[in-house]
Amino acid sequence: MFTVPLFPKPQFPKEDRPNSAMGFWSFRIMAGLGMLMLSNHVPGYVFSYNLSQLLTNRFR
Repeated sequence: MFTVPLFPKPQFPKEDRPNSAMGFWSFRIMAGLGMLMLSNHVPGYVFSYNLSQLLTNRFR
């Protein structure tokens, strides 16, 4: 009834397969750098907004 094996044999030899660790760690580094840039951007935006409010509403 079932002729397809549950775990088929790999079609490519081991030396021709891509390095999965490189893809895993490069994605982690990319996501970490994105979070670092975002964490630097948000306080800068808040400070810029507060500074513009301070300069326009100086004598209130």
